Amino acid sequence: MESVNVRLKDLRYAEGKSKLTQQDVADMLHLSQASIADYEKEGYYVPCDVLIKYCKAFNVSADYLLGLTNARITPNFEVHELGLTDSAMEKLKNKKTNSLLLSEIIEHDNFNKMLLDAEIYVEGYVDESVHRYNNYYKTIRANLQKSNNNRYDMEKELTTLEYVEMDQDVLFSGRLSSAMLSVLKDIKFKHKDDVATSDYQDGLSDHDVFLNVFYSSTGSTIRRFVNGLGTLLKIKMTASNTKKLEALINEDALEDVLGQSALIEPDDRKRRRNNQS
Repeated sequence: MESVNVRLKDLRYAEGKSKLTQQDVADMLHLSQASIADYEKEGYYVPCDVLIKYCKAFNVSADYLLGLTNARITPNFEVHELGLTDSAMEKLKNKKTNSLLLSEIIEHDNFNKMLLDAEIYVEGYVDESVHRYNNYYKTIRANLQKSNNNRYDMEKELTTLEYVEMDQDVLFSGRLSSAMLSVLKDIKFKHKDDVATSDYQDGLSDHDVFLNVFYSSTGSTIRRFVNGLGTLLKIKMTASNTKKLEALINEDALEDVLGQSALIEPDDRKRRRNNQS
């Protein structure tokens, strides 16, 4: 559950609107910029009167700021208007499902397209067309098998017809899984910097991250190495930090060590091995 401090900070990043600065919020609430900065710090106490000011200024509920709900505003409609079944509402109410993730899936631009494909599959109107299509090619196959064509040519044509037969379950599963995966990838990227998510969700190992930066950087070997090391250690590569890291490294020694690496200089390593044989 997000803290009240995180929620207050998030208000400055309203979707579809320009980011507000702490000074902007301070002006809205008639407070100092330093106070706003404090309220956004994790664990800092936020007085009730300040919460009320936030609620009024941003039109959000106190429950949202306190982390009791993920809905910013209090709904002004009856729950039954959502069209959900009793069982579905029971699952959501009793937190038997990840309602936040479900909300993000529904909010995604591709959700309606994915649901439309699911609806078409469930209604089953495609079944008859697929059945008719496959029967047509089964008839052609039967006629081919009765013909006196060259055995090899006939097998080739029969095999070709197998490829054009349609399996609607495979067709729909491909479309649905592709659509769902695109939605989940976007949500995954959105949360890549969250505390609760893995640092390795992009599939890159530590040495992949290092090598990508090392080979894409410009400049001397020591500068490229420092850039890769800084990225791997998640250090902000300011001019000051770059100089500090460079000062720790002897360039001649580094060149010699890197030349022995099968990852960084595989060709040099091969040449050295060949020279020794």
